[in-house]
Amino acid sequence: DPDAVALATPTYTTITLAEYGNAVLVTRALELFSLADVDPAIANIIAFNMADSIDTVAQNVLRTGTNALYGGTRTSTATLTSSDTFTSALARKTTAKLRANKAIPRKGSLYWAGIHPEVSHDLRAETGVGSWRQPHEYQSNDQIWAGEIGTYEGAFYVESPRLYTDYTGAAKTTSTTTTTASGNVGTYVLAVTSSSGILVSDTVAGTNIPTGAQVTSISGLNVTIDTAIVTQVTSGASVTFTHETKVFNTYFAGQQALAEAVAEEPHVVIGPVVDKLMRHRPLGWYGVLGHAIYRDEALYRVETSSSINY
Repeated sequence: DPDAVALATPTYTTITLAEYGNAVLVTRALELFSLADVDPAIANIIAFNMADSIDTVAQNVLRTGTNALYGGTRTSTATLTSSDTFTSALARKTTAKLRANKAIPRKGSLYWAGIHPEVSHDLRAETGVGSWRQPHEYQSNDQIWAGEIGTYEGAFYVESPRLYTDYTGAAKTTSTTTTTASGNVGTYVLAVTSSSGILVSDTVAGTNIPTGAQVTSISGLNVTIDTAIVTQVTSGASVTFTHETKVFNTYFAGQQALAEAVAEEPHVVIGPVVDKLMRHRPLGWYGVLGHAIYRDEALYRVETSSSINY
C-alpha cells in the first residue's frame, strides 16, 4: 500500500473587490406619451450595458498578462503595420505555447479564444494549404456561409466587438495634394485629390497648416481640420495625414488564466419610486466583484492589425 503524498500549498492571489453599476431614470411621461413600448427597450439597453461593462472590467485584467505574440515578424505593439494580420500560423503557435505551459484547456481539449470580428475576417479569408478556409471548402461549407470560426487549431473561438483595440501600432502616412477649393480660411476645410486612407483624428502636416492640426471629419474629398488656417493653402500643395496602425487584441486562455471573486453577482436593480405621484422610476444594474491574473502560463495575448481597418 503506497504512502500518501501531501498536496502542494495552494497559490494565493489577491483580488480587490469593487462596486460596478449604472442606472437610468424612466419617467411616467415617457411611458405615456411615447408611441412605442419603451420598457422592453430600456431593459434591453440596461442588460447590454451590464454585459459591455463587465466584459471591459475583466478584459482590463486580461490585458495585463505577460505572455504576448505579435502579427508577422513583429516583436512589439509599436512596430505592427497594417499587413501584420492574424493567421492560422499564429493560432497554431499560441495553442502550442499553452500546451507547452501545461495550461488546462477550458472545454475538453480546447482552449478559449476571444477574437474581434475584424480579426476573424482575416483568419477566415486566409487561403492555401494550412489555412482555415481550405478544409471548409472541401468538407463542409456551413461555417463559411454563417461566417463562423467554430473550433480551430485547438481552440474554440468566441467573436466579440468588445475586444480591445487602439491606434498604438506603427505610424502610417497618407500623402495627397489639394485642389482649387482647398484651405478655406474660417471653415478649415481641405479639398484633396484623394481621401483614401485618411481617418478622423489623423494629424495633418503641410505648408501653412499649423503644427498639431488634426482631422475632425471627412466628407468625400473634403477634409475638415480642427485648427485655424491663417494663410490659405494653395492649390496643388502637398498635404500629409498620419495615424498609428490600429491594433487588435486576441486572447487565448486555459482554465487557470483568470481568477474572479464575486461578493454580489451583477444583476438588474429596480430602484425605489420616491416622488409622491410615482412618476420617476429608477432602473439599473449593480454588482460587486473583482478579477486578477491567476496563472500567466495559461494566458496569451495576440496583437495584430486587420486588413479591413486602417
